[in-house]
Amino acid sequence: MQKPMRLAVIYGSTREGRTCDRVVKWLERELARFPQFEIDLIDPLTFSLPREHVPHHPEARRLADRLHQADGFVLVTPEYNHSFTASLKFLIDLFAEPWHGKPIAFLRSFTPLRSAMPSASIPPGAVSTVLAGCGIQRTRCAGFRE
Repeated sequence: MQKPMRLAVIYGSTREGRTCDRVVKWLERELARFPQFEIDLIDPLTFSLPREHVPHHPEARRLADRLHQADGFVLVTPEYNHSFTASLKFLIDLFAEPWHGKPIAFLRSFTPLRSAMPSASIPPGAVSTVLAGCGIQRTRCAGFRE
């Protein structure tokens, strides 16, 4: 049997009342149906990260270890100004190496009151391309249930 792909699902928001909590729970249930994945949920709120880019900070090193173990990433993020959140950008910019050569998918989380327009900075085929490469058919996320 082939070793499962370690997929890091990263919460892209650190705001109180964030929608990505519900979306990550839905995604975790959906991905649990596929034995080819081992899921690692990474919530930036569980790390005491520094406010500056200090990659050698102990909490940053702990996060880097988790990122390095991943074979691919799903970034669950709301859309702000046609892009992803500042907290997610900080997390991405804090490290360069863990992302190299690994598939990354963006899954946007939004409420019906928010825009569902495509984000200008997120490639339109990112999610479907990565999931198709892992043997999963693209699914509609709009009807997820808590």
